[in-house]
Amino acid sequence: MVHPPHSFVECDIRSLLTIASLLCASACSGASSDSSITVLAASSLTDAFDALAVGFETAHPGADVTLSYAGSQTLTMQVEQGLQADVIATADAQHITRLIDANLAQGPAPFASNRLVLATSSNGTGPHSLDSLPDAERLVLALPEVPLGAYTEALLADATTQRGEAWRAGVRASVVSREPNARLVAAKVAMGEADAAIVYATDVRAHPELIAHDLGDARATQATYVQARLSEHPLSEAWTTWVLSDAGQRILVEHDFGGAP
Repeated sequence: MVHPPHSFVECDIRSLLTIASLLCASACSGASSDSSITVLAASSLTDAFDALAVGFETAHPGADVTLSYAGSQTLTMQVEQGLQADVIATADAQHITRLIDANLAQGPAPFASNRLVLATSSNGTGPHSLDSLPDAERLVLALPEVPLGAYTEALLADATTQRGEAWRAGVRASVVSREPNARLVAAKVAMGEADAAIVYATDVRAHPELIAHDLGDARATQATYVQARLSEHPLSEAWTTWVLSDAGQRILVEHDFGGAP
């Protein structure tokens, strides 16, 4: 059975509670059972991984997938602190590399791509391009240590070379908050607490009240997702293989992700 969180707005609180329960379960039992695995995934993967888990359980009768979503940096830190899980999927390669270097993960592989877009409310307010981004009254971005935030900073740095430091200063002056995961960035605009945000294209899909505006250069707006195994559990390799299979890739594409790079 898939066990997703219930509210994206409460994602940080729920992810901390989930992590606490997983740590407790790990301490009490020491490992996953033969038929169950725990998959940690970046919050932007929520809808796609919910669907992937259903497909995995169908393809592997008796398998039980527990999903835990949070920012990639939060999940990485918790694994470093001893959280026992079987697979981790992050929105960048850097966090996986950190775990590989610490001998906490193995078998890294890119499995999907995403792209950055400018999200605004469907009521037509807010900037519609990078050029007009400084005109935002309330701009929300991800924290720099979050993959989305790092991608955003790289995008803004690239855009500044063409538009100048005055443009960059105007963008920074418009920022009213920086959020710890991708879903919370999009939710701020959906709830009317901001008029614009730089988000993943897939996050706009989760909010029909938002409009996605293209940000131009595909290279500068590209994000790559990477997965790795955290345990030797037989189902951990089965899961990573499933995600990269034709059926798994179709599910990701159906949820607006690009296929494995």
